This record gives sequence, C-alpha cells and structure tokens, in this order.
Amino acid sequence: MRRRRKPAAVLAVALLLWAAAGCGVRASSEPSPSASAPASSGASGAAVPADSACGLPGSGEQSLSSAPEVDEWHHESTSLWPWPSSKEYGPGRTTSKGVRECFAYSPQGAVFAAANIAAMWSDPALMSDKSVVLGFFGHGSQYGRLKAKLAESGAPSIKAMEGVRATMAGVRLLDMHDGKAVVDLGYDGSSEGHGSAVSIVYRLVWDRGDWKLQCEQDPPVTATTLPTLSGYLDWKEG
Repeated sequence: MRRRRKPAAVLAVALLLWAAAGCGVRASSEPSPSASAPASSGASGAAVPADSACGLPGSGEQSLSSAPEVDEWHHESTSLWPWPSSKEYGPGRTTSKGVRECFAYSPQGAVFAAANIAAMWSDPALMSDKSVVLGFFGHGSQYGRLKAKLAESGAPSIKAMEGVRATMAGVRLLDMHDGKAVVDLGYDGSSEGHGSAVSIVYRLVWDRGDWKLQCEQDPPVTATTLPTLSGYLDWKEG
C-alpha cells in the first residue's frame, strides 16, 4: 500500500522549490521560531512610514492580543485556500494580474498579508508568472540573486501543492519591530484524505509601502507539522 503523505510534507516539497529561485526556504519538523526570533531584513532603528502605498493607515502597535477581525473570508479559485479581506487592513488593491497587495503597517496588516500570500502561492496561474513571483519579495540582500535565477530558469513549479487543502485555524505574531514582522499561521490541512495541524511561518519586511517576504540568507518561509495548535489565537473562517 502506498504511504499517504501528510499535508506538511507535501507543503514542504512545494516550499523547498523556492530555494532554487534564490531566497532560502526551509521545511522542518522542528517547532516554529520563538517570539524572540526577529526577521532579518531592513535597517534596525529605521523610520517606518505609517501609511501603506494605497493609503491604508498604520499603527505603532507591535503585538497581537486578539485575532484580527475579518470583513470577509474568500478562497483562492483554483486551490480553495482561505484568504481574508478587510477595509482597514487590506488588501487595498488587486493588480491586473490578480495579485492582492497593499496591506496596513500594523500587526493585523502583517497577518492579513501573510494569509493572502499563503493563498496566492497555491495558485498556478499566479506562480507561473516570474514577475508576480518577484513582486512578492522585498529588496533584501538576495533580491538580485532571486531576480537572476528567475530570469534564467523561470518561476518554480507548485505542482506539489495539488490536492492539498487547508482551513485557517489560528495565528500568532512572533515578532514585529523596525519594519519587520514574523507571522505564524496555523492551518488544519489535508492531503489524500490524511489530516494534520500545520504551522507556516512567514518573515515579512516593510518595503515600498507594503508587506513583502524577506529576501535574505535566512528563509522567508518555514513549514512545520504540529500535534495541536494550542497557544494560537483562534482565527477561523465564518
């Protein structure tokens, strides 16, 4: 009998494909980073603009005591992955290619950005466009390498994501300071009939008035299987 692959294992395959694109990505069975682990992009102590590129107001808050309110939950058309929208936190606009962007500079805005990026990564139509892929990343130390890799070999395949489904279940803001944020999204995932709790951690940087994935030596994304989502703020659809 063929062994079924757990959702996190399938996600790990897809996420590791991004390593070839230039920015480090790691999939792991180790616990998610602690709250003291900062994102590495951006200049420490640098002034961060409060408003987003599309005018969404920001805040000076650096922690998340409750799950952010969602105006409406949606699902990526081809994958059914969930993504939230809010007039206050974003996305503030959608490009002609269907990319949702422009989120508020706030803990809630960072969470909304991470959840939207997670969903868009599951869409083959978006991920087959290398200009779209490049646009998800901030101008970190590895940005030039990422751009060159995409020009040479194109966008990574996300075929491994096919058949993987997820339901949003929880969220943690692990760190936020100096234009950087580390967001941990908890999902109830399933693949080939097998379910498990999955943590996906996104390291973000405030770049050109929006939240982007960091593009440094440290990985912008890590995926982890968990026994439970205990300790997460309850954040569910509906």
